[in-house]
Amino acid sequence: MLQRNGVFFFRKVVPVALRAIVGKREFLVSLKTRDREQAKRNLHREALKADATLAAARRQLEQQTPETLAERWKHDLLREDAETRSAFRPKTKADLDSEIADLDATLAEVRSYLTFGNIEEVRESTLAAVEKYGAKLTADSPEMPHVAHALLRAGAEALGILRRRALGDWSDPLPSPLAPVLDTKTNPPLSLVLDSWLAERKPPSKTTHEVRATFARFKVACGGDDRPIRGIGRAEVRAFRELLLSSDAKTGKGKGALSPASVKKYLNLLGTVFSWALKTGLIDMNPVQGMAFVATGKREEHTPKRQPFSEAQMRALFASPLYTGAESKRHRTIPSSYVERDALWWLFPMTLYTGMRIDEAMGLRVEDVREVEGVRAFVVETRPERTLKTASSARVVPVHDALIRLGILSWRDRLPKGGLLFPELRPDARHGKLTASLSKTAGRYLRAIGMPATVTTHSARHAFTDALRRAKVEPEIISRLLGHSAGNMTARYGAGYDLRALQEAVNAVRYEGIGH
Repeated sequence: MLQRNGVFFFRKVVPVALRAIVGKREFLVSLKTRDREQAKRNLHREALKADATLAAARRQLEQQTPETLAERWKHDLLREDAETRSAFRPKTKADLDSEIADLDATLAEVRSYLTFGNIEEVRESTLAAVEKYGAKLTADSPEMPHVAHALLRAGAEALGILRRRALGDWSDPLPSPLAPVLDTKTNPPLSLVLDSWLAERKPPSKTTHEVRATFARFKVACGGDDRPIRGIGRAEVRAFRELLLSSDAKTGKGKGALSPASVKKYLNLLGTVFSWALKTGLIDMNPVQGMAFVATGKREEHTPKRQPFSEAQMRALFASPLYTGAESKRHRTIPSSYVERDALWWLFPMTLYTGMRIDEAMGLRVEDVREVEGVRAFVVETRPERTLKTASSARVVPVHDALIRLGILSWRDRLPKGGLLFPELRPDARHGKLTASLSKTAGRYLRAIGMPATVTTHSARHAFTDALRRAKVEPEIISRLLGHSAGNMTARYGAGYDLRALQEAVNAVRYEGIGH
């Protein structure tokens, strides 16, 4: 990175062997800012573009034929000559005669080599040219005669042009840079497409991590290349799918093959970015479309699914040491007299009586518990420390009378305004998720008190849904309370249900044998 007149620029020198392919000696691009920190952020994208172009140029270099190598050598020779002559250095008649004589002698020598095929005379110069352009060739290689012949033919053509130029005849077209190997505007590399999608969509940290991991796997399926997006077809996606089906869940961790659900998840994540590329005009068809199918194996068929809490399991939960008394905060599964109303204690009542996802319920702020239209309610909104799953997740959920009896309002009133309702929670270092540690702790607690693997923190949301159905609550009200998008046209038009109706629905939730 360098600075000119206060503006920062990205600069990267192009290796000599790649200059004829790339068409320039260096990348020099304005970062369009005078701020150093912003320049560093902009630098990353330009560096990705340059690296992708150089990688494509190297692939093209490795695949070059004797004719393409000779064409690049001639291109550079004529371009450098044009640059030298454009300086208009004065010369005498004697200088001109000497130059023409040298050119004629060299041309005669080249034609002699072409006529008699004496490769030994040009072997050294051929190897020098090959080395300059990065090709792989040894002195005794079978390709040596082909490369030497191509270079001699190109040399004869170039010498004829140089002689005409020396005499003032510029009728031969000027050499233009060879076509760029990669157009980063209309055919950017996958890494740049991914960065653009992330910059526009700004997904949560966990999603960002998962999508980057998906593209890292896809790059492996593409032979490790950061390919231009228009170079990706269904064959590459099929190879990726086959790679996933044969991959371990955690390489080297001994956790077995990826499940069909995980394979489908990776394919859907890949397809999401390609769908965006289709909508923005980068590609004309989505090669991932229709490829996210995975045959369900016997292992997947017998994998237990998450289930709602049964009422018996709820009674067992609220009769466990967390609520009746434990030995200590650290040993909460051992019965004794210690009870603390902390985030773990509140987690199950909050989710069982609101139907909120764990991130929504435990990510509330103090001011999110307030009166709305005369109804005490939880206001679920996107926050810097907590994003919502969908747009419809933003909603108002009336406070269940059971939570009021448990003391949620007095709990709120003891806390400073502007803070979290459960202030002990801290964002995790990996994804900045407030409930990452709490979710794991709750899962371990459920296992420790004998709950099956099918019962998780999310089981409370399922139990709330079942309770609403038992109470004969209308489907549209259930959707509003759960933050689901409306499933029919009637629910999409009009003002919908007022909070009094939602409050009645929430308080209709009852769990047999739970004395809240």
